[in-house]
Amino acid sequence: MEASAFSPGHITGFFSPHYASGHPLYSGSKGAGYSITRGVTTKVNAEPSKENRVTVKINGKKENRAPVSQEVVNQFLARTQENYELTVEHRVDVPVGAGFGSSAAAALSLALALNEALGLRLPSQEASQIAHCAEVLCGTGLGGVSGGYVGGFEVRTRTGAPGIGEIRRIDDCKGYVSIALCHGGLSTRQVLRDVNVRSRLAKEGSRLVDRFALTPSIDLFLKLSRQFAEASGLIPLTLKKVLSEADQSGFTCSMAMIGKTVFTLAKQEEASELVSIYRRHASSEGQIMVADVEDRGARLI
Repeated sequence: MEASAFSPGHITGFFSPHYASGHPLYSGSKGAGYSITRGVTTKVNAEPSKENRVTVKINGKKENRAPVSQEVVNQFLARTQENYELTVEHRVDVPVGAGFGSSAAAALSLALALNEALGLRLPSQEASQIAHCAEVLCGTGLGGVSGGYVGGFEVRTRTGAPGIGEIRRIDDCKGYVSIALCHGGLSTRQVLRDVNVRSRLAKEGSRLVDRFALTPSIDLFLKLSRQFAEASGLIPLTLKKVLSEADQSGFTCSMAMIGKTVFTLAKQEEASELVSIYRRHASSEGQIMVADVEDRGARLI
């Protein structure tokens, strides 16, 4: 059987990581961010077989190592008595490892598609929990699955997988677009392995989430995201130059967590001015991404 699903990319402005030892369902992050209309579409073909065989392709290229996808597949195969030859095809429409939640979107779209292709009929929330656990176990993310599951502009006030953590939608994005400039990736796994960095992010992120949840708005989100990025000590010099020039033109931008990407939410009519600023710091037009906020969460297509 064949099935396809889409999960939006996700940009996090600030977060507080939390690990529940031995319990990935309860690990995750508090934080705030938003989903975008670009993301990951995953198609799964499942054919009965004498033994389980899995092929993963990303944008048409076979991947011998795709740990998050493999973890999702393994968890689903453990829930059936049958063997399958599985072909997983991810079409990734956001930069990888650059703060757009690509691994979370891949895991979530794969979980929804696998659930359908294998005929397991798990509730979508349970399927998304499998994707969340895969992200946590592989060290590639903490809150992106929850954000992509609900879509829109959101604040996560309690850690954990969808259905366990607490997440609240904020309907304040009408007329706004996401404008981002990508200068490359940062390893989420390596950043969060540093105990000192993790402690700093947890303390500052928790404080900002609590403040934001009281009176959430786009302006406050951008302001607190910038405070968090500066407190994190992760902003490279190349991004600091972009942020400074944007400041001078009246745009509050920040750095996507976690990646070498500058982002903001701006009125549609202001987008061209900020894109002009970004162009002065980009080596190609492909580094600039303008996208709408995705109001819907991950879904079968």
